[in-house]
Amino acid sequence: MEIKIIQIFLASSSELKEDREQFEIFINRKNKEYIQKGIFLELIIWEDFIDAMSATRLQDEYNNAIRECDLFISLFATKVGQYTEEEFDTAFGTFKQNNTPLIYTYFKDSPINLSRITPEINTLLNFKTKLDQLGHFYTTYNNIEDLKFRFSEQLNKIFNSLDLMKSFSKKLTLNTSLEPKKESFKQKFEITQQKLNQYQTEINQLQQELEEERSHTSNLTEKLQLTEQKLFDKELIINQLQQQIDHLIQQELSNKELIINQLQQQINNLKNSPNSTIITEIELKSEKGVDYTKLRDLLAAGKWKEADQETANVMLEATNRVSERWLRVEDIDNFPCDDLRTIDQLWVHYSKGKFGFSVQKKIYVDELGGTTDYDENIWYKFCNRIGWRRTGRYVDYSDFIFELQNTTPMGHLPHCDSRSIFYKDYIFSFRFLLLRKDL
Repeated sequence: MEIKIIQIFLASSSELKEDREQFEIFINRKNKEYIQKGIFLELIIWEDFIDAMSATRLQDEYNNAIRECDLFISLFATKVGQYTEEEFDTAFGTFKQNNTPLIYTYFKDSPINLSRITPEINTLLNFKTKLDQLGHFYTTYNNIEDLKFRFSEQLNKIFNSLDLMKSFSKKLTLNTSLEPKKESFKQKFEITQQKLNQYQTEINQLQQELEEERSHTSNLTEKLQLTEQKLFDKELIINQLQQQIDHLIQQELSNKELIINQLQQQINNLKNSPNSTIITEIELKSEKGVDYTKLRDLLAAGKWKEADQETANVMLEATNRVSERWLRVEDIDNFPCDDLRTIDQLWVHYSKGKFGFSVQKKIYVDELGGTTDYDENIWYKFCNRIGWRRTGRYVDYSDFIFELQNTTPMGHLPHCDSRSIFYKDYIFSFRFLLLRKDL
């Protein structure tokens, strides 16, 4: 009996190690079928070569094996290694000269973790472009089962082609009486059988671990159901307690509302009393002859944004910096005392103590401990407190709260669009304003 030996060289990068191993098992199982038909598929992989020192480069030995093989198969996923591409070039060059080996190129088309994509992806794209230029047809496969199915179809076409089989038999037809080759086949079968046994052992071990995990999961499910029941009971108790708390809070609010109404009535009585003295006017003092009438009227009308902008204007006028449109540190240090008090008193009076430089100073100096030495942490706390910073960044002037509400932060105004009036050193200059002793 004669056996036609078909040598198959398999090339791929290390990322497809599992596919290579499964393909090797597939070829050996095919041999059990084909050996009865006088055909033996001899798979050649780089693991079969000895890593001993030789007179030639080891890659050259791979290339020589490629030149002698009948079929050349290359597998790719996310990259094309230097040596894998060299092996393809060797096979393609040999094919152009001798019309053999037949070349089959497969690209794995499976989901890719984007975090694992590296610049090496360019080697894959460049290689595909190269194949297009060579006019070489390549095939994609989804998984190892898909690969085995597609290659099985190619084997069937080969074995059904007399011309192809003659090209193989011309070079590789052997007589089974050659004992050394027969012994080599036997050894390959034994090695393959050992690998199959090893894989089966690993599969059995994994199945055992899976059963243990299922048992563990079942226990966890029971514990989870018990925990959910306890949580449900606790949630029911919490809801009952919350209802009691809400009732108590409502009673307390009603009591406080009654007290507030009584106090408000007393305040109204005092206002209407002829013996009571209520400050209704702020003396508009100025050492520089600045007219604060417009600022007063805007504040009295509750036009807080216009008043804030007017504050910037009168401060520039009081320091003779109207044309420059910004204040220096020395302008802050030498700002007229009467003018500063007038501006501050107007803001405090018409905001009912919510706005004003003195209100800001109380927060920055008295409550947060701000000093002449700049402390970024204190400054950020101050800005967060008065609403100049939110969610870790400074608030745009257009997003300021120009309304007198309970939710408006204490000291939120005046701001004077500080990034404009103090733009040369916004933080430094405004801090020195708050450190003035006459506020």
